[in-house]
Amino acid sequence: MKKIVILFGIALLIGISIAVFYYKNSEFNTNVLKDYELDKLACNLIKNPCKIEFKGGEVTFDIAPRPVVVMDKSTITISNLKYNISDPKIRIYGLNMDMGTIIASLDKIDSSTYQAVIALSACLIEDVMRYRISIYDGNEELKLFTDFDLER
Repeated sequence: MKKIVILFGIALLIGISIAVFYYKNSEFNTNVLKDYELDKLACNLIKNPCKIEFKGGEVTFDIAPRPVVVMDKSTITISNLKYNISDPKIRIYGLNMDMGTIIASLDKIDSSTYQAVIALSACLIEDVMRYRISIYDGNEELKLFTDFDLER
């Protein structure tokens, strides 16, 4: 009987050790120090409109209303885009977290202005979510984008 209790105790200690090791090295542990720091943005769309050089012109990205409220409607406006786009879309995705990709069609307002209404989500783990808005013509990326930080 004494041998069974000792073997059971040893098995229990091994099981607890494995569980602790797994937890400390798993994605479920949110206390792990981050191995990256976000670089400062040249322009943060959440605070100001951003002007991006594109094909010899300057395209402006803007978002309204400010401040942006998580899970509430925001309007993305892209102006001075003097480029023929047959199927204008934007894709918004996280650079420091995986919250999926928001794909929205852009409505043409005038000859060089487009808009889309979106709702941004927040990650429970990251204090600052870095998003990228990239413009597409259908499924073809135009290599025109801007990044922004959204604090939760």
